[in-house]
Amino acid sequence: MEFFVVAPRVLHVLAGLFWVGSAVIFRPFFLPVLRSAGPAGDKIMHGIAQTRLSIAIDISAVVTTASGLILYWQVSGGVNADWIASEAGITVTAGSLAGVVALFLGAVIGGPMLRKRLRLATEVESSTDPATAEQKAHIETVHNRLGRYQPYQIALMVFAIITMIAARYMAT
Repeated sequence: MEFFVVAPRVLHVLAGLFWVGSAVIFRPFFLPVLRSAGPAGDKIMHGIAQTRLSIAIDISAVVTTASGLILYWQVSGGVNADWIASEAGITVTAGSLAGVVALFLGAVIGGPMLRKRLRLATEVESSTDPATAEQKAHIETVHNRLGRYQPYQIALMVFAIITMIAARYMAT
């Protein structure tokens, strides 16, 4: 195979493993532990957000999506309508759209909400006064919204993976 066929596939698979793996581990396993830790969990969350891990997850999401779009272009013959109407084309298109929506959810909803939650927690931590009921309620509201969107993002990611696997075995 030629480099421009293999390279996007390798990037797509490796970056996708990291992106989806991070989401699947974080939401159901890591987030509840941080939440139960209270203010100490906020400090850990803030520390994570300040590290390269947060940046790596964002980059992996973009690399996964960009390489996926390149692969889509390649496999569809330049977005050929006949291929898109095929069984494999419909399946890959649905999975691709799910992946793009998952990226959108993370970039437009998840990232800003996470930054807002961390900013609120930092304000409370840096204050010499204890957190007010209003501040606690605001942090809780943002935290709950963050927790509600993530299962949808994970479901879209898993759907995209399943469609990519299934499409390999379909007629074009």
